[in-house]
Amino acid sequence: MLFLKKCLSYLIPVKIETRRGEITPVLEIALVNGKYVLNGERVNYSFGGLHEVFKRTFKKFRLEQYSFENMLILGFGAGSVAHLLRNEFNQQGAITGVENDAVMLDLALEYFNTTTLPGLTLVQEDAALFAENSTATYDLVVIDLFIEEHIPGQFQQPKFMQALRRMLRKDGVLFFNVITEEKTNRADEPA
Repeated sequence: MLFLKKCLSYLIPVKIETRRGEITPVLEIALVNGKYVLNGERVNYSFGGLHEVFKRTFKKFRLEQYSFENMLILGFGAGSVAHLLRNEFNQQGAITGVENDAVMLDLALEYFNTTTLPGLTLVQEDAALFAENSTATYDLVVIDLFIEEHIPGQFQQPKFMQALRRMLRKDGVLFFNVITEEKTNRADEPA
């Protein structure tokens, strides 16, 4: 049966499972082009389009030229960024993944083999609290903190930014995923 679903997934996305997250209202596992992806109601969380965005961004910044010792992912999701760092950009350092939604972490373990990533430590905690209380420093920090297409307010506050600054090592690298909206005017609307 899975074989047929995988074949069909090259034509249309095939829903495998839907769960209600503790933080995220809808978490859906689907097969797309023979691979699992994790989606919300309106957005991709891991291993779909978002995976490709991070892959292109990391490639543009030539991440494979770096050798990060201690990496932090705030908003771990299903582990797409961690898989990219390990498997496509050859980063061998320790990775700490912080995710507040236990259901998201369960799906990550069940469908995306996060247990196969060496040196990965997963922490179930609010990213703002983790950042506020952490004494560790990191030479790579990736922030991907969304509920659907919105970044919760606490991650846009000076207090959170100051915590990030404290955690980032002197020559560290920070990636902060945001969605930008470009308002375009139609010809029949006033500017």
